[in-house]
Amino acid sequence: MATNSQITTNETKIQPDVTFRKIMKPKPTAMTAPKQSMPISRLHLKTADGIQLIRFEDIIRIEADNKRIKVFVTSSPAPITGIGKMEDIEMQLDPAMFFRCHRSHIVGLQYIEKYTPKGKGCQLVTANGAIPLAESKASHFKKSILKKI
Repeated sequence: MATNSQITTNETKIQPDVTFRKIMKPKPTAMTAPKQSMPISRLHLKTADGIQLIRFEDIIRIEADNKRIKVFVTSSPAPITGIGKMEDIEMQLDPAMFFRCHRSHIVGLQYIEKYTPKGKGCQLVTANGAIPLAESKASHFKKSILKKI
């Protein structure tokens, strides 16, 4: 009989541990669930004050001069100025919304008002000014992008 009570006692000790572990196991929450890649809908531009977040819909065009970046937006007559590389800026943008028409220019497709030939090259015109279209980008623009606009 002593062995039966010992077995029962051992079982009783083992059962609470197993139940305790099941209860203490953390349930997935928004913070602990696996991260899913969410589409970025804002441009992160490094400025003198920190990082400026700019909504894609507001960006008319982006211009680079060395490492100085100017972002022309609908909400302000003056551009938002920051620092960085044009390649880094381009990687953040949605290619369905933007086109890199020149090594120093990216344009928001929804803001192109006019496409005009100029000498050997072409220009894209927005309400914010004329933007050069590089000869190397012109054929891609004509074939792919003009169909979307």
